[in-house]
Amino acid sequence: IGSALQYRIKIPDKKKFGFVFFVYQTYSAMDMCLLWLPYPLMLLNRGICGFLGSNSAIIRDAAVQRYIPERLRSRVNAFQGVLVTAGCSAFSLVMGFLGEILDYRWCITIGGTFTLLAGFVLILVRQKEVRRLYESDISEGTGN
Repeated sequence: IGSALQYRIKIPDKKKFGFVFFVYQTYSAMDMCLLWLPYPLMLLNRGICGFLGSNSAIIRDAAVQRYIPERLRSRVNAFQGVLVTAGCSAFSLVMGFLGEILDYRWCITIGGTFTLLAGFVLILVRQKEVRRLYESDISEGTGN
């Protein structure tokens, strides 16, 4: 549903950064409270995250592909894949270790808190540079 609506609703370029940052922070907050909720609210939680996540992923991927010169896109995509895989592997080990000593709910809450804080530190602190990625004009081609 979220992906289908993405093609019906046009988010202005000037609002894309704000929307995507809101989604990142909402997603992290929803992750933090996921295992503390009763099952029906868990389903609603994941539904909201799926709706928002698919929309922000489409916006982010389109912005990155539009901003990066065509000759570098495959390299950047491959490098991003390596970073995501390495990060997931490392943090899976850390969360597995925490799961051995803490309740699972606390592990997810700690992971969500870390992600929430990382969003502020890595994205909001560099808002000017990140915003340029989302607001670059398609006619610019390379985002220069």
